Amino acid sequence: MSDYVCRRCSVQRVNILCDLYEQAIRNNREKAAHQLKKLVQKASRQGYREGIQILQAGIAPDSVRKLAWNISSFLKDTDFEELGITLHGRKKPC
Repeated sequence: MSDYVCRRCSVQRVNILCDLYEQAIRNNREKAAHQLKKLVQKASRQGYREGIQILQAGIAPDSVRKLAWNISSFLKDTDFEELGITLHGRKKPC
């Protein structure tokens, strides 16, 4: 199985991470905070330790997006799915 992820799928994962940040940090949603933390921890175990920054409040939107891109590159679709996060619009793997 290839680790290749198409651009559309990458953007979707980044959007999900940005949305989780918005829900968790700005809107204080516990479930989103848990999911975001688990994904950040997974990326950290895979080698991207700087991703922990996304768990802090007050990050500029462009910085959140940059962090989300980097975090996403260390994750697989199954990392999201294991947390109950569906990757909408995917009928089959790319």
